[in-house]
Amino acid sequence: MSKNPFSNVRDLYISPEFALWSDFNMYSGGLGGLAGCIAFKAADRKLPLAGASLRYKHGYQDQIIQKGKQVELPRQSSDIFTERLDETVKVDIFGRPVTCYIDVAKVPGQTGGTVPVFFLDPDHPGNEDWDKDIARQLYPKEDSVRLAQAMLLGVGTVKVMYEIFGVNLRSVHLNDAHGAFAAVEMMRIFGGDIEKVREHLKFTTHTAVAGANWYFNPNEVRSAMNGLSGYFSMPHDRYLSMLELAIEHAGYINAVSKKHQLVTANLRPFSGRTIDFITNGVYRNRWVGPAFRELYDKYLAGWQIDPSKFADTHAISDEEIMRAHHYQKLAMHDHIREKTGESLNPEAVDVVFARRSSNYKRPDLISHDIAALKRAVGKHPINLIYAGKAHPADEKGKRHIETLLRFAKELREEGSNIRVVFVPNYSIRDAQMYVGGTDSWLNLPKPPLEASGTSPAKPEAPILSTQDGIIIEMKRHSEGKLPIGRFIGEEESTNIAVQERDPAQDARHAAELYDHLGQLARDGVQARDFRGKIEGFDFTDADRMVQEYQEVWEGTRIVRPLEDLVATK
Repeated sequence: MSKNPFSNVRDLYISPEFALWSDFNMYSGGLGGLAGCIAFKAADRKLPLAGASLRYKHGYQDQIIQKGKQVELPRQSSDIFTERLDETVKVDIFGRPVTCYIDVAKVPGQTGGTVPVFFLDPDHPGNEDWDKDIARQLYPKEDSVRLAQAMLLGVGTVKVMYEIFGVNLRSVHLNDAHGAFAAVEMMRIFGGDIEKVREHLKFTTHTAVAGANWYFNPNEVRSAMNGLSGYFSMPHDRYLSMLELAIEHAGYINAVSKKHQLVTANLRPFSGRTIDFITNGVYRNRWVGPAFRELYDKYLAGWQIDPSKFADTHAISDEEIMRAHHYQKLAMHDHIREKTGESLNPEAVDVVFARRSSNYKRPDLISHDIAALKRAVGKHPINLIYAGKAHPADEKGKRHIETLLRFAKELREEGSNIRVVFVPNYSIRDAQMYVGGTDSWLNLPKPPLEASGTSPAKPEAPILSTQDGIIIEMKRHSEGKLPIGRFIGEEESTNIAVQERDPAQDARHAAELYDHLGQLARDGVQARDFRGKIEGFDFTDADRMVQEYQEVWEGTRIVRPLEDLVATK
């Protein structure tokens, strides 16, 4: 029997993905990024937390570009990050016991603490071939495979804690609703006492985009769950919503930004429920590049643990800031050249858009009116650097990439001073280079569909962004201080239906985007642009976020009321 790695654990954090290390391919985007940041910061704070997920054989796909299109390739994830326990866990799925290995990664903190994150792997010799392949990839296309993954993620992870290792958990926290079957297993453990389940179950809700939520045929759910289906109400005339299952059984629900709290409150499934918000933060230590790290270590000692050190950067000179930035900018150019073969003009302004390619994130808004973009930029050189994968089933996301690739080709062939470069196979390692080296970070979600959108919080560089998600709070936090960047549009309606009836929004935002890009191309960036962003790091750091989640897990959290954003200026 293995030494119990969960002997000090009181709280379990269930997430379909964890972005822990670049080569540990158990992540696709922001959901995994949040889970990873929480794990690292909880280790810093020595919290009694464990993470739980699935061990995906091929993780999230590798991306290559062929004939102007994204092509997905399977990727074998490295196993050097985990230790396999002697124990296994069995989950009955479709009438068969599915045996899973338990692989544990120890996430290290800066203070000597660690957080165990375990991954269930059904690739066990005792399983049937179909069952071995349940965790073949993150976010599969097939409904039956998604349902089986949901069973392992929810039921299996809770069984590991309560049954295999006998951990008496204080809380079970769902990072999005993919793991909502945890509620059903908890109903079984607590003898059908839903109030007892609600006492323990916490739920963080994310995107308001319907396609991101999982729905299952109730007949297939009954078949998959066998006797467990008697522990919750199954719809008879519609598909089972994992979101609604999580909402029904969670005693605490939070959105991931103030704006997202308001948006969520307008959604039908949340009617009548109290919604808190805990705005996302980033684990700064993993995103700071070497040149800025040297400055912070010299002038802001202790910044890795105490983000309040960032509030005053007067000891760092303008020359030192620009020297550090220039070093990291050139390193980013070298990285891009190694991956694409393209050399970028180091005298040009660099603008990076590095996000998952999704329709509401609008990666190709830049090409909305090409003539207007050229007029705005004039003859000034500018590098527009794009990176991001589309989900294999997301045809719109793939088309956005195709549009960008065509746009880049046209500009290259005409010898334009506007360079568009798409860098394939976006990873944590790539993100670290772009975060460290860009002159400006581009963020264009269609309001109000961005839950938080934490990537603009990572770089020292100023942002160029629409006003949604975390951006609104970052802007509020900077009032009376140096600016943190440039903004597009207004703080628009929190009602999704209202925004969907506004077809002119893209045109308005594109026109403002071009004006800002023209100004950036002409004026470049100065030390004060970076200083303003850095001095906001105290708010966007994961330390503030995890402290708030700690209140939730300890039962001391006071839910913040639903207030209009305008009233909170």
